[in-house]
Amino acid sequence: MVLLQEMALAMQDHPEGMRISVSKRWAAETIAAEWKGGVVDKDSIAAAEAFLAAEEVDSGIIVGGGQCVLLASHFSGVPGGTCYRRTP
Repeated sequence: MVLLQEMALAMQDHPEGMRISVSKRWAAETIAAEWKGGVVDKDSIAAAEAFLAAEEVDSGIIVGGGQCVLLASHFSGVPGGTCYRRTP
């Protein structure tokens, strides 16, 4: 649950304003540091992507929408209909 909270906070603190939808890659990169001792690389991103895929099924908090991850929430009027990609 902590990883989902971290992802939700990152979505809330998005540089372009709060998001309820982000790309699956952005979400995975956001939490990838939790694998491999804080190193973000292709293996830790793949592990994070697998975690997110499992959470789509198990949690009900994440809803996959094609290439997007949607944060199931009660927010309305919050930008997020577009998948946003992590920028360097």
